[in-house]
Amino acid sequence: MITREHSPFFQHFSLMYVEPFHPAEAVALLVDESRPDRPIPRAIAERAVAALGGHPFYGRLALYLQLAFDRAVGRSTYLAATLEALSDGPARVTDVAARIHAGTGDTVRYLERLGDLVRKREDGTYALEDPVFALWLRWRRPGGTVVPMTVLGDAAERDVAIHLSNLGFELVYASRASRGAFDLLAIRGAVQLAIQVKRSALPVAFKPAEWQRMVADARRFGWRWTIAAVDAEGAIHFLDPAKARRTKGVRLGAGAAIDNLVAWIDPAR
Repeated sequence: MITREHSPFFQHFSLMYVEPFHPAEAVALLVDESRPDRPIPRAIAERAVAALGGHPFYGRLALYLQLAFDRAVGRSTYLAATLEALSDGPARVTDVAARIHAGTGDTVRYLERLGDLVRKREDGTYALEDPVFALWLRWRRPGGTVVPMTVLGDAAERDVAIHLSNLGFELVYASRASRGAFDLLAIRGAVQLAIQVKRSALPVAFKPAEWQRMVADARRFGWRWTIAAVDAEGAIHFLDPAKARRTKGVRLGAGAAIDNLVAWIDPAR
């Protein structure tokens, strides 16, 4: 409103950067300015300051942070994944690259494109500038708004959902409530990827009727689809349905493994 040249308020105001308050001052602000009939206990104020970092103005916090996220990320799932990779704390470029499954050169460019949201520390690691933004990013990941824990059925599905989110999928949610053939539906750009999650070592076996139901649902809704096998050690293997072997049932072994899921769903990338 005040920084865009064509805004009617342009030049009517000047910008002033307000640093986060010292923790003691932030606690005092909450305690001293709370309503007499609804006082904020000091212990609660201290917890709030520890979580929010003493920033003096966060109004409708979720909307503010969503706007900042949308402006920085746009339609790039790689930028979104880079932010989420830093939400747990400072990290080296190589660590971020490993989490988003990209080269280090590309990762450096993603970090640069995020501008003021990210800073390079003296020890060479990268970190999010705003601790509250980092807290919000952690909240919206699987276990937050991206994949509600109350919807997901078991640990294997949660592990797969978290892995997909780290790969840069914009939305992952359980499709079990629809009573469809798949456990999860993941969205990346215009691609909708349905996932059947199996806690099993390779090879994975399906009954013919179970397999045909997945084929029919994928065709009906226009979804790409894959099998996610989670073994006893927690390793996740995505399997290409086109490479299934059919005998009395349907089996997918190591030969059906997808090396790069992102490239598999989007060969042009």
